[in-house]
Amino acid sequence: MTQLADARFQAALSDRYIFDRVLGRGGMGTVFLARDVKHGRQIAIKALSPEVVADVGERQFSREIRVTAQLQHPHILPLIDSGKAADSLYYVMPYLKAGSLRDLLNEKKRLSVAEALNIVSDVAEALEHAHESGLIHCDIKPENILMSAGHAVLADFGVARAQHVEGRPWRAMVDSSGGTPAYVSPEQATGDHLDARSDLYSLACVLYEMLTGQAPFAGDSDQATIAHRFTKPVPRIDELVRGVPSGISLAVAKAMSVNPQMRFPSVGRFMDAVGSEYATPTSVMTRSSWRWSERLGILGFRLVHRFQSTAESKQGLKAATTPTL
Repeated sequence: MTQLADARFQAALSDRYIFDRVLGRGGMGTVFLARDVKHGRQIAIKALSPEVVADVGERQFSREIRVTAQLQHPHILPLIDSGKAADSLYYVMPYLKAGSLRDLLNEKKRLSVAEALNIVSDVAEALEHAHESGLIHCDIKPENILMSAGHAVLADFGVARAQHVEGRPWRAMVDSSGGTPAYVSPEQATGDHLDARSDLYSLACVLYEMLTGQAPFAGDSDQATIAHRFTKPVPRIDELVRGVPSGISLAVAKAMSVNPQMRFPSVGRFMDAVGSEYATPTSVMTRSSWRWSERLGILGFRLVHRFQSTAESKQGLKAATTPTL
């Protein structure tokens, strides 16, 4: 948005929100920090870029934002409001001062296996809930994973897409409809049909970065970064970092297969494969009905004392900050 467009947008919503400043800009749009006049709380407003608006369309945005608004999960940042103002589509999210996974990685470079699995477990639960509701996030990255009390909250579902719209699978191009070059799936980058396995690919890329301290793909430009996933094999995690179980490394590599058919069929199956590396024989025999997320929650409790248990987090999870672009 230009300064003139910013001013028009803010003026159109001035009766409801008092704008403070711009939090960030990017290809997807502009995020503003503002105060909700009625409730007196700080919120974040994301105004979509004209390119995204042209690609999504107002009717489709309204249809899919209604589905997104129904997502209720302790690891999903909720949607407060949405609409159109000054020809811009927008949605509103909570804003609290807390860091993202990107902030954590900037501070620590890479995470221990226990830390990484606790975070990816929370995000996987959020994604599984969204996928069961028929939504694909389309932009899984460290900036959209927010930290709260040692647990992760997945943010920026405002531009999530329905897996099927009017009976036809959705097609997306990374340059206009979401996705970040370092994490975007091959099929999203090329505009092919998407399903939940696209989010799985991106989640595996994030886990790869948490464990190695580097994104799996990098280039001198967005185009080069995207091209690398088709042309350069990614080194296995256990070849780069000591102490990472080979089973986790193999599971991540499978989830990052260029061909979606070669990946796990779901996020849950991926986490089953990752979590089995830490499930003791006793726990497998006596508690075989436990979900992968619960097993990984116990792992975090045993090995990383600064994390709370998954059960405790679901009862008292706090909202996190707003995502960056």
